[in-house]
Amino acid sequence: MDIDKRIDDQLLEAWTYINSSPHKALKLAKLIKDEATTLNLTNEIAISQIVEAHALWRMSQYEGAMQLLDTARSTILQHPPSMWHFRMYSAYHNIYHNLGIFDEAFRYLYLMGDVANALDDEKRRMQVEGNLGALHANMGEHERAIEHFKIILDYAQRTTKRDWEFITYCNLATSYMKRNQLEQAGDMVYYAQEVMDRSVAEEQYSVHQLFAEIYIKQGAYEPALPHLEQITKLVPMIDIKRLTIESFVTWGQYYSHQDKHEEAINSLTQALQLAIEIEDLNQQLTIHEQLYTLYQQQQNWEQALQHHIQIRTIENTLFNQASDERIHNLEIVYRIDQLQQTYQRQEQEYETIIEIKDRLLSTLSHDLKNPLSVIRNLVHIATRKAELVNQENPYQQYFDRIDHQVERMAELITDILDIAQLDLSIELSHERVYLPDLIDKTQQDLSPQAQSKEMTIDASHNMPKGVKISVNRQWMKRVFDNLLNNAIKYSPPSSRIAIETKATHDNIIISIVDNGYGIPSDELPKIFDRFFRGRAKDGPEEGTGLGLAIVKTIIEQHNGTIDVDSVLDKGTTFTITLPLDTIKSSHK
Repeated sequence: MDIDKRIDDQLLEAWTYINSSPHKALKLAKLIKDEATTLNLTNEIAISQIVEAHALWRMSQYEGAMQLLDTARSTILQHPPSMWHFRMYSAYHNIYHNLGIFDEAFRYLYLMGDVANALDDEKRRMQVEGNLGALHANMGEHERAIEHFKIILDYAQRTTKRDWEFITYCNLATSYMKRNQLEQAGDMVYYAQEVMDRSVAEEQYSVHQLFAEIYIKQGAYEPALPHLEQITKLVPMIDIKRLTIESFVTWGQYYSHQDKHEEAINSLTQALQLAIEIEDLNQQLTIHEQLYTLYQQQQNWEQALQHHIQIRTIENTLFNQASDERIHNLEIVYRIDQLQQTYQRQEQEYETIIEIKDRLLSTLSHDLKNPLSVIRNLVHIATRKAELVNQENPYQQYFDRIDHQVERMAELITDILDIAQLDLSIELSHERVYLPDLIDKTQQDLSPQAQSKEMTIDASHNMPKGVKISVNRQWMKRVFDNLLNNAIKYSPPSSRIAIETKATHDNIIISIVDNGYGIPSDELPKIFDRFFRGRAKDGPEEGTGLGLAIVKTIIEQHNGTIDVDSVLDKGTTFTITLPLDTIKSSHK
């Protein structure tokens, strides 16, 4: 299996644990990130950081999650919209929602919507609607929440998504209750009951709990009773203490509305004990307030006073906790803002460095090549003047030598600037290319040189037309130009060069085989070194010593490899291996 594909599958597996086991998702994502870092798979590193961020925000570690998102963001945004863009923005939204920074939460929801529209993904658009509904509900804007929930309900019914339909009916019922629209709330619970999965205890509990609350609010205690009894049966099956507390509180409300004070006090006392056990101060406050009211009605002033004292103590604790949390959230927001400013400064500095690099290379190219062009033009003018007057030029041999050396210097400058550009480039632009077309174009361009030595070049392409890979066309053409030109240059007249391309499950393999002079075994380990020039069969072959170094650099920037095998007086074989999807990790 292709390495990138295997890692992508592992990332999707880690994502499946986000809701059920964020600690496991975090552990898996870190392991994947370590492997991706070793392989220099930049895109996979960024995706693993998004998975880590989702796990951390679910564990309320907002600052760490935000740092990971900010780090991954630049890499993710280099690619077209995808589900990982959506998940990145979703993590930002959830963090700001939990911190109570609603304007930022809304901003990232709209970015999620933009991605969903770009992907034409209705399901993700509905996720945005659901988040909008939840956000408005948490802000107490239940009318607007209902509008969003209705949109989701329409989608769930059209696409027969039963689970979505059930949850949305329950959300609508809760929002209608908050608005005291009890009849509409009852209708929603009735519809939820129609679509619920009767084998799922949690869904049965939600329906009976909502029915009980609505009937109690309406003062309809008799129809509330069977639902309360069902809640009592279901709670042990679910074994969630929060729901057990909720059921006791609902029983307390039921007894209280019927002036059955002792029964109400008994239920609420059991609820209070569980709330203390799980350290839920908000539940404790609600229960103490109800017990305070009940003891007042009984004129049991001592017990009423005890609960009143507890109410004031818990309110002070909650106020202090809320103040501490606000201060902590402000500190997090401040640090996040500082990190984002630092990131923006680094991004601006990066852009400035790239601009300076481009200007430097352009200036060097002009300043180094321009004088050579002037010298060469003067040599050609002097030669041409002698030809026009039909005079033998006694200095022609010197002019020829000057012209040849200028050509060598121009070639050296070009190679130096090219390898500098490759070393400094942060990323290469890519396009989908059918490599045999690029090889055939190179063969056509170099056919005059081959024909001048009466050489033949045979190309064999064993790969379907549809197999294209993402490469930088200009630089990949440079690879084939260099290797084929070397094969022609270092092979005797009337010899043969063979080019073969083939596709495997994971890679494309290109072989260039000549019947040339070969490379001595002691030189093979050095041929890709910069400025290394080997011994030619008939004396030193002039060159810059950079051609094969450039070839190797280009191939490596496409996550490929190049190997050489050579036997003296028999020939040389260069073999290039490129992964089928080079674009995924070529950004550096």
